[in-house]
Amino acid sequence: MGKGCTLGTLSFLTGVRSIERFRSVGFTKLLMLSRDDFLKILTEFPEDYEIFRHLHDGIIYSDDRSFLKMKCFSCNSS
Repeated sequence: MGKGCTLGTLSFLTGVRSIERFRSVGFTKLLMLSRDDFLKILTEFPEDYEIFRHLHDGIIYSDDRSFLKMKCFSCNSS
């Protein structure tokens, strides 16, 4: 992982608790936004909330993660 990387994307989108654990080996700045706070704010923006729900439902019901363009941290495969 490096500058500008994100952690916990799937758990943030789905609400399913993550089993991943990370440890910093040096100085790290961390910005944290709780999913609950995000959802409270998001409901004020109906179009964005609809997009979020579409992404959420795609992952939960179709296991479609292609839009994330995520790679394995270990082997770098898609």
